[in-house]
Amino acid sequence: MYYIGVDLGGTNIAVGLLNDKFLMVGKEKCPTGVSRGLSAVLDDMAGLCNKLIKDNNLTADDIAYIGIASPGSVEP
Repeated sequence: MYYIGVDLGGTNIAVGLLNDKFLMVGKEKCPTGVSRGLSAVLDDMAGLCNKLIKDNNLTADDIAYIGIASPGSVEP
């Protein structure tokens, strides 16, 4: 199984893919662009996750969990 961690920051969204030994095997990031609105930010988060899955020849079924971290409360 694999795990995905998402760091939702005010400046960047960073996503990491970890293997079953919790070693990072892939990472992606992009600017958050808060002014674009909630839907655009969520689309970027999902897109980065899907890119990591595809680039590592995995499927969604290979992902055990996804964790999301954000600094404080999320306010759409």
